Amino acid sequence: MNNRYNYNHGPLIPGYLNIIERCIYQSLAQHPRTLAIRFDLRFPGSHTSDYIAEDAPTYFINNDHRAITRFIESLKAKIRHDIKSRGKTGYRVHPSSVRYVWVREHGEGNKHHYHTLLLINNDTYTFGHNAINQNRLVRMIREAWCSALGIMQDTFESLVYIPQNPFYPLNKNNENFQQMYDALIYRTSYMCKAKGKPSDDYRNIGHSAN
Repeated sequence: MNNRYNYNHGPLIPGYLNIIERCIYQSLAQHPRTLAIRFDLRFPGSHTSDYIAEDAPTYFINNDHRAITRFIESLKAKIRHDIKSRGKTGYRVHPSSVRYVWVREHGEGNKHHYHTLLLINNDTYTFGHNAINQNRLVRMIREAWCSALGIMQDTFESLVYIPQNPFYPLNKNNENFQQMYDALIYRTSYMCKAKGKPSDDYRNIGHSAN
């Protein structure tokens, strides 16, 4: 069996693997130094570890199937604004495309969540050595998901789950490029598992156009 992919959770969907690899290649073609980040997007109450305030107006949460689309558009807008604002300070700020792949899965209690891969210019955003909560990009991801759900940031905890070692800096000119690329492919192949994908009328995968 090909050990390039993670088969620990059962068969993988080949078309999903192709989409992820194509998206990564497209990013590297534009940004030879690409930063990849893996994270999960959850709805309030979708995981037992989520804390929901007693007075939180859960009936106002926009938890429909277009939430992921609103998240992507909000994140793109925040990144554009951030780059523009930083440019006004007089420092050179590199432009960046925003490429992504998301997959939808059933979780505990038949609740949906999204596994997400984000690809941006590593010359624009770095992961550094700061705590995850202090990372500029992570902060914008959390703000965008709260915006997509129509809730105030910090109303709920753990809605954006950042796993351990979520950052993969890919540098086509670095000697460790292939090692880092293979590690990213193995990590993101988990997103391609057939297990847990809903069989309804909604899409289970979405990705940037080019």
